[in-house]
Amino acid sequence: MSFTKEAVAERLAAHHSGALTEKEIFCEMLLDEVQAMLDGGLEGHYWVVTWGEPDEKIIVHDVDNQPIDQIIPLGASFSNDFYEDGPKLFRYLDTRLKKIIASH
Repeated sequence: MSFTKEAVAERLAAHHSGALTEKEIFCEMLLDEVQAMLDGGLEGHYWVVTWGEPDEKIIVHDVDNQPIDQIIPLGASFSNDFYEDGPKLFRYLDTRLKKIIASH
């Protein structure tokens, strides 16, 4: 998995202009990772994930771009969950995505 605390810090350093905050970079990277997990579970890019509220709610959309489910963090936010226990967050995301796929 390339989504690590170090990867977030590296991407933040790469945006040395200050145009993006650490939270914005984290949210961008997390959404990309969740999309990749979803694509893997579906064996292709059929559904899309977007932020409902950045760092607080991920919305899963079907092929017609209709929202079909949502994922909320375990705690106060996804970033808090990640920095407290990243592997636990990704296990949770994996489990939620599998349940969403199975129910649709």
